[in-house]
Amino acid sequence: MALVERYRDCTEYSDEVLRQFVEKVIVHETVKDEDGERSREIEVYLNFIGKFDVPVQPVELSPEEQKRQEALKKRRIHQRNKRAQERQERMSAQLKNESPNLNQKLNRQKRRCPVFHRAASSFVLSGKECL
Repeated sequence: MALVERYRDCTEYSDEVLRQFVEKVIVHETVKDEDGERSREIEVYLNFIGKFDVPVQPVELSPEEQKRQEALKKRRIHQRNKRAQERQERMSAQLKNESPNLNQKLNRQKRRCPVFHRAASSFVLSGKECL
């Protein structure tokens, strides 16, 4: 308790002071929700207290800030989709350059069995010839 009393009226906390209060910090893996937003859980354990949960209060955004957040979200989604499309185009170009006969084999197989073609496409995209 003497430690708490010593820093009770402190306005700035140095690294040394924080090290005296923090026992450990656990940082979990990043997870994505269905909207594509990434989040990461961080647990803070304080000496003499244990796990410290920060009280969560809902944040009310101004209309301007809401518009800005929506624009950022749309831009992130657009960039993510653009990167995925570029990645797909690179993979397709690489496949065409590596094995031109593979497309002929796939077309023949597609005519014979369309269901097999859909299943085989995952192997083709990974660069393996499955026929």
